[in-house]
Amino acid sequence: MLVDAVSAKNFFGALAPVQSISISYTKQNAGSELNWRPSSAWNFGAIYGYERYDWIRTDVSATQENSGKVYADWKPVSWVTARASALVAERRYDNYNYLGLVGSAQWPNGAGVTQYASAYRQFMFDNRDRFRAQASLAVDIFHNVTLTPTVSIRDDNYLLNPATEVGLNSDKAISAGVELAWMASPDTKFIMSYMQDRQQQLITSAQQSEPPFPPASYYTANVRDTVHTYLAGMTHAVIPNKLDVSLAYSYVTANNSQPLIFATGAGPSAAVGGQFPDVSSTYQRLEAMAKYTFDDDFVRSMGWTGKVSARLRYAWENNRVTNWQTDVMQTYMYSVTNVAGYMTWMAWNNPNYNVHRIGGSLSFAW
Repeated sequence: MLVDAVSAKNFFGALAPVQSISISYTKQNAGSELNWRPSSAWNFGAIYGYERYDWIRTDVSATQENSGKVYADWKPVSWVTARASALVAERRYDNYNYLGLVGSAQWPNGAGVTQYASAYRQFMFDNRDRFRAQASLAVDIFHNVTLTPTVSIRDDNYLLNPATEVGLNSDKAISAGVELAWMASPDTKFIMSYMQDRQQQLITSAQQSEPPFPPASYYTANVRDTVHTYLAGMTHAVIPNKLDVSLAYSYVTANNSQPLIFATGAGPSAAVGGQFPDVSSTYQRLEAMAKYTFDDDFVRSMGWTGKVSARLRYAWENNRVTNWQTDVMQTYMYSVTNVAGYMTWMAWNNPNYNVHRIGGSLSFAW
């Protein structure tokens, strides 16, 4: 550990001085909404919004966004309800200057070591065009049985100049699923659902800090994530208004791919391990809960007033991940690097776990 401390001191001491930065902002919002109900079955609306941030000690001096949204609700009969909405938004920044606004102040002597490339654009500040749409349909297919399919789409485009800027170029996502709810009795309800989420992000980067970027050092990563979520649950009033129990189980599988392609058309060579493998994960959760509400007479006999209830909860979680970045990690890994040699990495970020939890609580309401 002494070797670690000396090595770190020798390396990081060369970067001094470093100035602490405190990010702050002033936020302004304005908007208006128009709503029209031509009949009992239809409801239409339109919303305009404006948002402006004036930033201090960030990569830009200000960002401003204009957005417009339209929506419609349709309920032709008592057992059908449809909803849909669409939004478009445009965000633009003022004076993007990382070095002038942040980098040179935070790291006065850190150029090329700690300051990141001025060509890099942060997606929370960058120019962005957004389109988002959502729709759902709730249908009572049988008595007390409701089927609700949903779908949502988001398309974010960040207006990078590929000749001079790198970062997040686009972020697209689509989610679709269905939920089935059955009210078996006033005291018992069952629910099942499935949801599929797909996200695609196009990221560009370069192995040098400033343009122009040679094709052999400029690359793109087309990151794709697919998540499947299954859920089943039930609630039951064993003693109505006194003892309620619930049980829920969820199962989630996910896959991530992030192939890296250079501007030359080639990917990582076999000498460095080849293309990045996919990352996959499986998550399970089982939760059971019981809630007992004490009689009002018993509460008063104890000298209390209001509602008193007790909860008992049990949960089991299991997570399994196959990730080339962490599969080879070991506790107290020893790393020899050119930057800070003789460092010991403790492999704390282990995503695989199996845990049981049980807890109880007593609540008062008055």
